[in-house]
Amino acid sequence: MTEAHRELSARWRHARRAALRAVLSDSTSETGDEELLRAALLAAPAAAQRAVFDNSLRLGRGYAAVQASHATFSELVGALPELGVACAERRPRAPDDDSAAVYLEREACPVAALGPAGCDFYREAMAGLVLGMTGGAMHARHDSAGHGGARCVDAVYLDPEWSGRHGPVPDELRPHLEAAARTLSMFDSRARVEFLGVSEGVLHYAVKGAGGTGGLRLGATLERLLARRAPGLSLREVSPRAVFVDES
Repeated sequence: MTEAHRELSARWRHARRAALRAVLSDSTSETGDEELLRAALLAAPAAAQRAVFDNSLRLGRGYAAVQASHATFSELVGALPELGVACAERRPRAPDDDSAAVYLEREACPVAALGPAGCDFYREAMAGLVLGMTGGAMHARHDSAGHGGARCVDAVYLDPEWSGRHGPVPDELRPHLEAAARTLSMFDSRARVEFLGVSEGVLHYAVKGAGGTGGLRLGATLERLLARRAPGLSLREVSPRAVFVDES
């Protein structure tokens, strides 16, 4: 481990602890890391996630400033396993499309025992650090043991519209999506639904070509359709929206 990575590891641990203590009024500097995490996830998981993203982002930016340059992909992948976080100790895999991206994979780690909130906390910590260190790379989680996955898979990428930013759609789900899309076309022939992928059990989709609030209505219809065809599947719409909608 380089001296720079050793210092970054220590500072990242401090940043994570500071995020946890920010949502716990009765914590002290003597409280152990695992005890802090468990308590914060019970008290205010969303606030802890926001705080750790912000703290990690500032830390990553500070690291880049000290190094006088942003980290490259290869530097980032080399640094992450040395930072003392199980979520970061992952095997890198290049995508098939030669994009400026990398997949990071590993088996389940002990954090999964804390459930979804534990994995989400470290996901936000990773996202903030990656963005800060590289000055523009994005982090997305495709799968995690805490959310019921068999393994943990992250993606780090540069292009915001990269097709691999979401996890793959399972083959058994595709017929249900195609049937739902055909039904939607009966409501609005101009509209097209694009299924972007499934990440941590959540289907991300976009409705395109629908005028006014039509996209909102079609999105609600889609969710009702899939609630019957694929019960238990969560959906998240990521369609771009205008700030103001003129229905006149």
